[in-house]
Amino acid sequence: MDLGQLRQHRTVSVVSLSGFVIPMLIGAGLVVLLPRAFETVNGGHPIDTVFTLYMAVALSVTAVPVLASIIRDQGLACSRPVTIAMAAAGVIDALSWPVLAVCLIGGGGGSLHTWSTRLVLLVAYVLVMLSVVQRLLVWWMRRPGAVMAHPVPVATALALSSAGATSALGLHVIFGALLAGVIMPRQSDGVPDIRVLRPLQETGGLLLPVFFTVSGMAAQMGGLHSADLLLLLAICAAAVIGKVAAGALSARSSARLPWRDSLSIGVLLNTRGLTELVVLNAGLQSKVIGPRLHALLVIMALVTTAAAGPLIGPLHRPGGTGASDLSPATPFATTKKGTEPTPRP
Repeated sequence: MDLGQLRQHRTVSVVSLSGFVIPMLIGAGLVVLLPRAFETVNGGHPIDTVFTLYMAVALSVTAVPVLASIIRDQGLACSRPVTIAMAAAGVIDALSWPVLAVCLIGGGGGSLHTWSTRLVLLVAYVLVMLSVVQRLLVWWMRRPGAVMAHPVPVATALALSSAGATSALGLHVIFGALLAGVIMPRQSDGVPDIRVLRPLQETGGLLLPVFFTVSGMAAQMGGLHSADLLLLLAICAAAVIGKVAAGALSARSSARLPWRDSLSIGVLLNTRGLTELVVLNAGLQSKVIGPRLHALLVIMALVTTAAAGPLIGPLHRPGGTGASDLSPATPFATTKKGTEPTPRP
C-alpha cells in the first residue's frame, strides 16, 4: 500500500472513509438493536463494547485479493469505477487492521492492567519494527559484498518471527506477517522487490487452499438452529446495505459518477471473501465470538462475495467510463504485463 498517493485523489479518500465508517456504524447499531439475538448465538461470550466494535469491523471489511480476482476474471481492469473500488478496498483494509487489533487485545480477557500492558507492548513492537528492524533490513540487503544473494530466506524468516511475536502478544499471527510485509525494503520507485514478491505470492497460492480448508472445518454449520435464520438475514441485509449504499452514494456525491458506475463501486466493495475469513477466524480464536455466530458470519461472507460477480456484470459498461484518471498514481502495484491490479504487500 502507498497511502501517500491518496492525497491526490479526493474521490478515493471519500469512498474509502464512507465504505469503512458507514458499515461500522450499521454493524454496531445492529448489536444495539438485537442484543439478545446475538447473546443467544455467541456461545456465552459477553455482548460488550469489544464485541460491538468487533461486529462493526466484521461488517466493514472488503477483500482486496478476491476483488482483484473478480476484476481480472471479468476483464474489468482500468475502468474508473474499478480503479476507485480497488484503491478504496485497500484503504479500508488498512483502516480495519488496527481496529481489529484493539478488539482482539480487549477480547483476550484479563484485567485493565493486562489489557494496558498488551497494548503498550504492541505499540512498542510496532515502533521497533518500523524504526529499527526496517533500517537493519535495508542495510543487510544493500550492504556491499552481501553474501545473501537471494532475499527470500531473510523475508521468510522475518515474516515467521514477526507472526510469532504478535501471537505471543495475544494477537493473531496475521498482524505480524502483515507488519513484516509493510517494512520490506522496496525499490527506489517504491515498487516491491519482485525477487521477494513473486515467490511469496506463489507460496501463498499454494497454501491458500489449506487456509480455506481450515476455515471450513472451523465453521460449525451443524450447530445452527432454525431460529438463527432471522439473525442471518439481518446480518446479510446490514452488510449489503452498508457497503453498497456507502460506496454508491459517496462515489456519486464526490465524483459525480453515473448511478450505474456508482452502484458498481458499491457492489465491488461488498466483496468480503478471504479478508473476512481471516477476521472471523481471529475473532473465534480470541473468543470474541462463539462458534454459532462464527458460522453465521461465514455464510454472510460467502453470500456477499458470491453475489459480486453476477451483480457487477450487468452494471459494468465496457469502455463506458474510459480509462481511470487514477491509473498513473493508483496506490497499487501492477504486474509487468500491466493488465491486472495486484495489491502491494
